[in-house]
Amino acid sequence: MSPYLIEELFEQLKRVLNKPLMISDANGRPYAGANDLQKLKELVLSEQPSRDKSSIAIERHPELRAVPLYSEDRLLGLVIAEVSVEDIQTTQIITSMSGLIIQQFLSLHKPRPDAVDLLLTRLVYRPQTLDEGELEQQMAALGYRLDVQRCAVLIELTGFWDNYLQTVGQPLGEKQNLIAAKKRDISQSLISFFSKNQDNVVGYIGNDRFLILKDLSSTDFNRFSDLFITHYAEVTNILRNIYIKDVTAGLGSPSFSAADLPASVEESLQLTKW
Repeated sequence: MSPYLIEELFEQLKRVLNKPLMISDANGRPYAGANDLQKLKELVLSEQPSRDKSSIAIERHPELRAVPLYSEDRLLGLVIAEVSVEDIQTTQIITSMSGLIIQQFLSLHKPRPDAVDLLLTRLVYRPQTLDEGELEQQMAALGYRLDVQRCAVLIELTGFWDNYLQTVGQPLGEKQNLIAAKKRDISQSLISFFSKNQDNVVGYIGNDRFLILKDLSSTDFNRFSDLFITHYAEVTNILRNIYIKDVTAGLGSPSFSAADLPASVEESLQLTKW
């Protein structure tokens, strides 16, 4: 979770409950500055968190309960508080308040996609709403050539969402900069290794995923795919760092017109680690 979200959660819950609290990540590691329970040296849950458990007992600390924090079906963290199993009202207050704060925060600081991101996201998730003529018009409006053979390349950077967009920087402006910077890194990795083909369309399509419509105007697809797979580590090395250690990719077949692109994109969704 973002440090700003953790700080807001901690302050708001403390104000309402007026009792010692701790907020941890999904693995039970406490967040700095959000921990009143210094006596709790080790957090061992009696069972795994799930949607159907409003609170969970903590081993060797019968006076404490852990309340899971979810965003949709994703476990974000835990609130640990001095609350008994019978005190359902306090548990419900923690759950409902936390859910509201998290929802408002994520909605307010949700990244705003640019025109390329919107087009490629639609191409991935709602291709049936995008016919060949509209795709050609939008590509042309964005300044990309229409007479270029392309193939879809899907890149998944494990940890991008969690370690970049949800944890670092001033949430909104910083997120936009981080997405733009990573798109530049992806573009640079392709240009530096396949320098003859530079009319690449690069977009962020959500979570850890980026889609590239790779320019194949002067490259045979079979040669490109062979080189990409053989030199995968070198091509993707620029995308790795201490936060992103795992990079997977999917390649779609070559497309000779806008009508072929959805099929190439669909094939690229089958990710592989080379």
